[in-house]
Amino acid sequence: MKVCLDAKDLIGILQVGQPCTANQFAQYLTRHGCQLAVSSYTIMEISAPLLYPSSKTNVMKLLNDLAGLPIAYVHADIRGLELREALDAFSSGREYQHILPFVKRFDEALDLSAKPGTYQFINYSLSGIVWDLYAQGGLQGMDHYAKSMKEYVAADRGMKLPPSLKSHFAKVVERNLRDDGLLCQRFQLKFFRLGLCMIVLIGVPLFVFLMRCGIRSSKTRPTV
Repeated sequence: MKVCLDAKDLIGILQVGQPCTANQFAQYLTRHGCQLAVSSYTIMEISAPLLYPSSKTNVMKLLNDLAGLPIAYVHADIRGLELREALDAFSSGREYQHILPFVKRFDEALDLSAKPGTYQFINYSLSGIVWDLYAQGGLQGMDHYAKSMKEYVAADRGMKLPPSLKSHFAKVVERNLRDDGLLCQRFQLKFFRLGLCMIVLIGVPLFVFLMRCGIRSSKTRPTV
């Protein structure tokens, strides 16, 4: 089982030992067969003091202590993984299978294909990866990103005539598929969009049932 804590709780454990020490937390996770699931955003928050020269926080120690826990890193491109699986399931006429968005190393979590160029380094530590990101300016910009996202959310919520769930859901998924280069043919897009709309209207179980009926009947007809 995966356990997820926010950055504030993790810093409390790693830095001040509240509500428990890192060793006690590691023993708890091991005893219950659990892993701590950590996202790139959590790592960025823990590493944020590197951007402030006046900070006295020993970020490298925090990261080394974090890496000493039973840990699994959350892949940065969950949306892409889910879209690829959905498109493959739709094209193959099978049910959607849950993805496993976890990798063993932080550099894998950051790379969209989970095969970074640094994968050749056997002992590439979490603190080493973060330090490289810091040295290359990769830790900057998160505050501006958060501000812009808040503005987008506020603008969406302030719309007087928001689009229907049916049209908006299909439009967003279509855009994401195009952005990820997963859908190029108009023929495929037309029927995939239709499937998305049907899921919104009738739900997943009934949609899967109808898909199976269509697949079975199509096997009796010649394909063009």
